[in-house]
Amino acid sequence: MLSGTKVYNFVSQPDQFKTVLDAIAKSKGIVFLCGPDLLASSGMPSLSQTSTFCHNTFDSQLPLSKMIVDCSEPNGGPSQLLDDQLAAYNKVMAARRIQARGIPSSPFHQYFHRVFALKRVVKYLTTSFDAVEVLRKCYLPRCPYIKEKDTTALDNSMLYGETVPFKRATSRPPAPAAKASRRLRPAVLNSMASDMLPGARLRNRIVAAAKNADLLLIAGISLQSDEIMDLVREIAEQVHRRYGGVVYIGEQPSGGRGSKYHVNFHLQMTPDECAGHIQSTMNRLEDADTSMESAVGTESEKAGAWCEIINNEIESLFLVEEPELNRPQCFLCNTSLEECLLKCRRCGDWLCYTGPYHTNRTAPCVVLQMFRDEANKPSIEMEIDAFCCMYCWNHSEEGPYPHSVKPAPWVAVQERGRPAPRMIMIIYFLDQFWPQAKHLRNLVAGKWAGRGWSPVRLENLHEPHNILPNFSWDAKTYNVFVIYITHGISSSKGYQISPTELYPAPQFLEYTLTPVRDIILQANHSLAIFACCGYPFLEPQKEHFHKLYHRLPEREAFPGFPSFLYGKLTTVSADDRVYSEDAMNSWMSSDIAVSHTDLIYLQRLSPPVMWLFSPFDTRPLGKELPHILTACKCRREEMVTAQGKQTAKVWKVSHNATIGMPLSDVRVKVSCSICWQMWVLPSKHLKGKVYSHAGLYCSVVPYFAT
Repeated sequence: MLSGTKVYNFVSQPDQFKTVLDAIAKSKGIVFLCGPDLLASSGMPSLSQTSTFCHNTFDSQLPLSKMIVDCSEPNGGPSQLLDDQLAAYNKVMAARRIQARGIPSSPFHQYFHRVFALKRVVKYLTTSFDAVEVLRKCYLPRCPYIKEKDTTALDNSMLYGETVPFKRATSRPPAPAAKASRRLRPAVLNSMASDMLPGARLRNRIVAAAKNADLLLIAGISLQSDEIMDLVREIAEQVHRRYGGVVYIGEQPSGGRGSKYHVNFHLQMTPDECAGHIQSTMNRLEDADTSMESAVGTESEKAGAWCEIINNEIESLFLVEEPELNRPQCFLCNTSLEECLLKCRRCGDWLCYTGPYHTNRTAPCVVLQMFRDEANKPSIEMEIDAFCCMYCWNHSEEGPYPHSVKPAPWVAVQERGRPAPRMIMIIYFLDQFWPQAKHLRNLVAGKWAGRGWSPVRLENLHEPHNILPNFSWDAKTYNVFVIYITHGISSSKGYQISPTELYPAPQFLEYTLTPVRDIILQANHSLAIFACCGYPFLEPQKEHFHKLYHRLPEREAFPGFPSFLYGKLTTVSADDRVYSEDAMNSWMSSDIAVSHTDLIYLQRLSPPVMWLFSPFDTRPLGKELPHILTACKCRREEMVTAQGKQTAKVWKVSHNATIGMPLSDVRVKVSCSICWQMWVLPSKHLKGKVYSHAGLYCSVVPYFAT
């Protein structure tokens, strides 16, 4: 679910920051995980601050964290401490508890009390020991604890170094060796208590309760401890199963092994300041027309809210182009077996042939002497030494090319003799279309040797930021593609930049292209694609597509320009470097593309046409066959073949289609495989022609039927 923690700052990313605050304010089930840093603003000394521990013969200065380690169970526990040392530790701890009870409530604790009163708190976990524990105990294993209301007098006694016996723990006569074990210890632990270790009962109850939470809020604590990080991971897994979110609040990085895989957002702000913003957001929601309860919404809406803001952030991507291969390889199929390579003696390019292997074991691009006359056929060794590729062969002087060369297996993006082009793709999209933008990015990524990405929300375009920072590519060495995914409003002939604002076409182009105008002007090839609803083209235009294609950087209004964007992916014929037939063959060769799309084909100086994928067994002439069970009522179980076996009931299709045949002349017969009842599909009214590639058929029909 996560691709990394998203770090937001209130100054540099105000919109994203506020979006997360809104989701926190609307969350109805919250698990808090906090630490002692929440009290830093209240004047409480940190654990790393050195304190003076002094009582009778014991006098030392050390950090509180060292004192906690001395009292921890791995070091023997408080029972191994001298009386004066334990009394000194208790004096400092009692002073901290008294100080903590007297400090004012911080904004974060005020926020906690507010959501607690609203019954939105699922669990509150803390590693702080400053007046947080409700119970006190001594270090006897079966100590029954002391309630909080009885601890004030004990703290006052400990403050003066007095020995405080615990009567409930000493009611039975102890063994002589256990006399030192009956004094109250500092109420701190350096590590998790045994009931909070993995698999323990209390921990299992907390993790189970997290199944009802849609937010894990972490503040005032570092995740560098493996014990804390493991607890965060277990709770986060339960929250993410409900499509909830995990938010860390703090000015410093959260740290922690693998925290980026579990923490969704890091809000760079102090917990108290952030809590103030959250309460302001809650107040705003309460003052709105709907109440806080209605703002929270249903369970599915809450899950959808966190899922939306977690996944709708599309990060920019910039990858260093892969180095060109220096070793010899076939420029058609990239084969690099040197024993199977032929070098053109004129241009130096390489092509593969059978080499020392049998023809049945290889599929070479060149078959030597395929078209040589038997009378004038030289030896293979002489042919290899004097080999010339088909590009360097002079047909007018040397006659037909004597070797067989198979076509390239795909339409290569790299032109012969030139380096692979680099691509910059800038996607402008409305926030509601983030799934489409992310899907587009994932589909296209990885298809180019070097590429730059910059997804930009139209709502955030007004914010000052550099769309492509540190751009250093030389002019004319890259191609630019600008993709728009927004709403086109037919009535006003404008395009939305936010849910409540739209710009006319010229102003929309200027608004979006100004930040990247210099990059577009220096590009070798620039192209804009609008994937928008609304404002379709109303009449055939033959020339303005080509003009828009070349004048993208200019500030002009073009009639009907939105229409061009839908079909521009298929208008590569306007570029001399790629042929239209290759583009259409690539589309037809893709199993997914042809089964999900019909194409509007726009070619310069030609009327627009529709390409309809038309396999004759399922969609003859571009129209899908009806389900056979609805068209033919024969019963399959009553019909058997001559061999006495039942066959599947399917359509059997025959046709007389050939390439270029008018659709009106195509005769298609369909029959049931069981009863052999036959139907002839009507085609006299159809306009267009048949196109075929690699055994696949398409119906090419005019877009504007007369």
